[in-house]
Amino acid sequence: MITRRWQRVTLLGVLGYEAAGAVLGGSLLAAVPDGRLIDMPVDIMEGTFHDFFIPGLILLGLGILNAAAFVAVFRRHRADWVLAGLASGGLAVWFGVEIAVLQQLHWLHAMWGLPVVLGGMVALPLVPARHATLRNALLACGIVASLLYVTATILGAMRYPGYHFTSHTVSELFAIDAPSKALVDPLLVAYSLLWIAFGVGVWLSAGRSLALRIAAAGLIGKEIEGVVVQLFFPMHQRGVAATSNDPMHGVLTYVGVVSFLVAMGFGAMAFGTWFRRYSIGTLLVCLAFAILTGLEVPRMVANQPTPWMGVWERITIFGYLLWGVILAILLRAHGAIAPRQLDKLTQLETPPSGDLRHWLARQREHLMTTRTAFIRRQPVLTYFTLTFAISWGGFLLAGGSGLFAGTSWRTDPAFLVAVQVMLAGPPIAGLLMTVLVSGTAGLRELLSRLLKWRVGGRWYAVALLTAPILEIAVLLALSRVSPVFLPAIVTSDDKAALLASGIAIGLAGGFAEELGWTGFAIPRLLVRHSAFAIGVIVGPLWVAWHLLQMLWVGATSSETLPLALFLPLFFLSAVATLTAYRVLMVWVYERTGSLLVAILMHASYIFSTLFVLAPPTTGLPFLTYSGAFAAALWVVVAAVAVADHAHFTQQPLRKRAA
Repeated sequence: MITRRWQRVTLLGVLGYEAAGAVLGGSLLAAVPDGRLIDMPVDIMEGTFHDFFIPGLILLGLGILNAAAFVAVFRRHRADWVLAGLASGGLAVWFGVEIAVLQQLHWLHAMWGLPVVLGGMVALPLVPARHATLRNALLACGIVASLLYVTATILGAMRYPGYHFTSHTVSELFAIDAPSKALVDPLLVAYSLLWIAFGVGVWLSAGRSLALRIAAAGLIGKEIEGVVVQLFFPMHQRGVAATSNDPMHGVLTYVGVVSFLVAMGFGAMAFGTWFRRYSIGTLLVCLAFAILTGLEVPRMVANQPTPWMGVWERITIFGYLLWGVILAILLRAHGAIAPRQLDKLTQLETPPSGDLRHWLARQREHLMTTRTAFIRRQPVLTYFTLTFAISWGGFLLAGGSGLFAGTSWRTDPAFLVAVQVMLAGPPIAGLLMTVLVSGTAGLRELLSRLLKWRVGGRWYAVALLTAPILEIAVLLALSRVSPVFLPAIVTSDDKAALLASGIAIGLAGGFAEELGWTGFAIPRLLVRHSAFAIGVIVGPLWVAWHLLQMLWVGATSSETLPLALFLPLFFLSAVATLTAYRVLMVWVYERTGSLLVAILMHASYIFSTLFVLAPPTTGLPFLTYSGAFAAALWVVVAAVAVADHAHFTQQPLRKRAA
């Protein structure tokens, strides 16, 4: 409740002024849509609307909202700040839309906009003392953000001749040089800011629920990534030659999809049965239609028809937004309460009736108990099974046609989509198994290892420099024999794009994979095995996980060598290389206990061997380079075994299982 008189009087004045102006202006525009009553020509809107009828209705609605806020503040209602914030925020968003549509700043914006700023400044100091109201207002931002997103896509499509909701994606609305970009950019940035505020509201509502806090972090992270993609890495329009922006747009969009899937997955764990089932169902639907959208990317890049791509993508996006709206409604209804209380409030109990129902319930309970017991007895085996099932299944679904058709992985966009889908296997399997085996305690332990950064500078040096130093040494030696072995950064025409891609994809790939390999499997194997033994066990499995990707690359990289000879040698060199590197990664993890360092070491390998330093070789030169690099890694493994023999091969290792 507002208590300071000057604040209350000022806010009442602003709300009354804005309500009167918006109701009057909106009524005049809606009644006579050609704008002659206020001397405003229709063509000022640059073709976004045919007349002022819809803008007039929107302005009228904002006026009514400001009038309601005026009444709430005047009567000291407990919702006074929420309504005042929504009224001022709604007008601020509307002014942004007007400026984007008109493509100019009109004097009326100052006349009506400055009081809105004043009202916001008056209301903001009241927030800290009203935690519950602030939390509810932040949660309401999720609902407003969802409506704003839908509005932005509709308005953007109206400004884009030839755009169709069924066949075009949302990203094309803010593509480089798109006619709708000037309108859509500010609206979607506003949406992202509102959704980030919603994520903060979820965090404030989490109480002791770690799962809900992780969900909040996923919501916030997804929109931060979304702003970066929109402002710094927009895609090009169809039919325009691609640049480094386009692959970065795809990779970061994939990271955003993973973020919101993680948010939905953990959000499901924080609630009772019906919401959990709804969340998991929505997650699976979003994942399926995201894959369908990815399958259309090659056709979009080739400027071919994509009749249903817009539908697939919007099902994914709107499914996520609807989930967020329902989450906001639940949290506003139940408040910030303990997880067990929330579970009771959202649990839907069905009273059993009849012997058959009892028997089915007992059988289901027995089956679940048996499955849970097996998972807990064989957690690592279950993890690897899930990882391979998700990754290989996704890869074949997204890129199977190109793999079996023998298309070049360098030119077929489906390859990148398939690899992105494949990367979902380790993190999904790792997080799921952590919850099933160790519950929320396991998630807390996983998060603590992920945030553990105080490990000493030498371990960061080992993690970040091992791969690039060995790569440079091998390539310098081989380049004296032939210039084909010169590092990619030397021969590249766009060195900045190569570095940026290497860093971004290295970090994304390292995070996704190690969340499963080192996040779940490695600590449990360390209970019984040495670092060297684990590396020898996991290394070949790591290579096998890449098998489909390697077959696609190898099938078009043999040059003059027969595939029957090239592919086995390619596979053996990968086993030698990745096993040696995994041995070193396990050793570093055993000495530091830091999942963060493991992610950085993996990212360094991707950065060096797949992007910045890897020479663009094929056939015999590729096998020569791969064999030499594998030999260098095993030399380092031998040196570590001699220097740190106790920790590396013999001494029982301390347990780090979650």
